[in-house]
Amino acid sequence: FLLLTLLGSVFASLSYFIYVYNPLEIVIEKVCSFYPNSIVYGLWKEPPFNILIKVYLFNVTNSNEFLEGTEKLNLSEVGPYVYREELYNDNVTFNDNGTITFIPKRRLTFVPELSVGDPFIDSLLLPNVPLLGITASLIDQSMFVQIGVSSISAYLGAEAFMNLTINDYLYGYDDSLVTLANDYLPNWIDFPKFGILDRIMNLDNGSNIVTMNINPEIKMSDNQLLTTEERLQQFSIQNWDGSSGLKHWGYIASNETDSVLQNSKCNLVEGSFMGTIFPRNIKENSSFSLYRRAFCRPIPIQYEKNVVTKDGFKGYLYRVEQNFLATAEENSKNKCYCKSEQCVPKGLGDLSPCYYSIPISMSQPHF
Repeated sequence: FLLLTLLGSVFASLSYFIYVYNPLEIVIEKVCSFYPNSIVYGLWKEPPFNILIKVYLFNVTNSNEFLEGTEKLNLSEVGPYVYREELYNDNVTFNDNGTITFIPKRRLTFVPELSVGDPFIDSLLLPNVPLLGITASLIDQSMFVQIGVSSISAYLGAEAFMNLTINDYLYGYDDSLVTLANDYLPNWIDFPKFGILDRIMNLDNGSNIVTMNINPEIKMSDNQLLTTEERLQQFSIQNWDGSSGLKHWGYIASNETDSVLQNSKCNLVEGSFMGTIFPRNIKENSSFSLYRRAFCRPIPIQYEKNVVTKDGFKGYLYRVEQNFLATAEENSKNKCYCKSEQCVPKGLGDLSPCYYSIPISMSQPHF
């Protein structure tokens, strides 16, 4: 009888425990907790994502006629040259205030079986980006400066178009103008060779020290640009290189409770995500912004629809907001990206503040 009473008490207590506490939630909480050597930490530190970067280049087919002014520029698309991107987070430090500090790193590996050719062999006639970029960046300078640069370029034999291999164009080639600028203007042109992909990866792999929230129960800041829910979001960025915002877009550091007119969601990086990990229990119509330094700005994403994966899991499909590259008149959130009240056309995003003030833009494919 005593044994039956004891078993009854145990089962009653167990039933009450299950009624009050959901065992499945307890297991999920344990498995999905973020701490050193946990499953989630391992997935975040070296994400197992298969990210492919497909590079398309445009071969110039009528350079002489274009330079003579007799024809419009004709281009022929060549590609893709495919690279696999691997992300890993280095120098991870768990802080006592519910955050971690780390340095994100990326590396690229060429994928020949998915590419149209060999980047070390294939060559195209391509625009001389350093010459065109430096010339365009000096357009507001005096006539004497522009004449001086033009004379130096002519003396060095710089041409508007160059025949280069794909690898040289992406990862760097010897250019006399770049070498000269690097020798005499190292604070501006801090590289001896110019390659488009090389500069992008250099920005991503630079001295990027990120602080990320990992405890959703700790209020990390009083930033008035964020809602209470946004301030508490787990795995969101608290600051990037010590700043809550992007100084190159006009963000001014201040006391958290101060209001600075120039500061807005437009130039704020706090509250954004890096895209490798998100909080649990995301609501269906939630919206986020993703930040990657190479993009020079946060990228807003929004809910599109419910989906079921090929493995049968239910999920939410998110896409980049359709108007994220709209003009400031159409999308007021983009106002801070207009320098001196001058905005790039609709469909383009200005990247020049992150790339040596050389006029360069991003767009959707074939916008």
